[in-house]
Amino acid sequence: MKKCLILFFICFLLPRGIHAADIIERTFELSFGAGANVSNTLFSVRDIFSDLLVVDLDKLTLGVKAGFGADIPMHLKLNFKTWGIGLFSGIDASGALSLNGNMLSLKNATNEKSDLNAAAYLSAGIDSFFIIRQFKVKIKPSIFYPLLYALPQKFYYTFDSPKNKNRLDVGYNMRVFTAFPIDLKTSTVNYNLTALPGFDISAGVEYPLSEALGLNVKFPILDFDIGLDFVNIPIVGSKMKNYIQTSGNFSLERGANENISDLMDSFSSNTNLSTITGVHNGYYAYRAFKMLFWADWRPLPDGKPLLTITPIIGLAYNKLFFKPVSVEAGLNLQLSLRNMFIVSAGINYDDRVWRNSVNLAFNCRAFQIDIGADFRSPAFVGSWTGKGFNVRLGIKLGW
Repeated sequence: MKKCLILFFICFLLPRGIHAADIIERTFELSFGAGANVSNTLFSVRDIFSDLLVVDLDKLTLGVKAGFGADIPMHLKLNFKTWGIGLFSGIDASGALSLNGNMLSLKNATNEKSDLNAAAYLSAGIDSFFIIRQFKVKIKPSIFYPLLYALPQKFYYTFDSPKNKNRLDVGYNMRVFTAFPIDLKTSTVNYNLTALPGFDISAGVEYPLSEALGLNVKFPILDFDIGLDFVNIPIVGSKMKNYIQTSGNFSLERGANENISDLMDSFSSNTNLSTITGVHNGYYAYRAFKMLFWADWRPLPDGKPLLTITPIIGLAYNKLFFKPVSVEAGLNLQLSLRNMFIVSAGINYDDRVWRNSVNLAFNCRAFQIDIGADFRSPAFVGSWTGKGFNVRLGIKLGW
């Protein structure tokens, strides 16, 4: 208890005595953090930890989607009034699975598809900004190295009844590129990198539109900035050569008079599975590209960013999905108390997942602790019923 009181005094009372205004931004800052998430549309956290796991067969007709992700970022930067520059590095991984509802419920269908993808990257680059008149320009060139890059995988499903027979055909074909050779026979990994790094650039611009138009003077409630960000603009793809390819298919056809033993014999004789490794001439992998338009609105006319409301709308393009284009949107609120206690919350749809998030930041100028969590799911209702979650922790040091 004494330690908590001392920490409260140092981080709250002492900054008030030293600084008449809010805690100012750090000129030099070192930050690092970690985060991990899982999500799905079928099971909630309560279902998984219950004594009896129950599957609602009616929900299978809608299909099942699931995803995972993890990242460890690091950042070193210098911030001044009109410019800033920094270095960053990190590792991140993500994956998604989508199973067709007709396949899971064994409904009549022809050539239905499900998909699976995954990727893991190492990245590093320069993060910079500068002010030109009233425009804040951000430029972030990056080198990235895919450790794993699984193309949109195909699961084919057909179930029909030709001429009084039931026929089932299921097949899949999966190709996963790796940055180094893998020997499946001996289960060994050769860590001699065969892939070449890729290069992309992120850029953005911010503009205090209400200030430029004089709206914040005539109508203080109309105090807002606008911005446009381009994330991971592809310049050069990472050239990958080594891959693992696994494929399989099986078919089943049952006549009206066949018994179960005949059915199993037919299944065994019509099943083909294979897994091979190979070397490609060169497949070019890219990170997901995004274009986001946003606005920071400060509705409280107190001259300080106590409350900030940020709507976001945009598009994403990701080659790892069969349908590469998706919508990005969200609404976020941030409450900042003297830039010492910062609480933010939001509802967002990004990376094809709904997220309901709450983040807390505790800023003492010399250091800052960020804690974040959210419930998430590929389905909107699932994001409110615990069918996925994310946790994050970050630390910032500097002055």
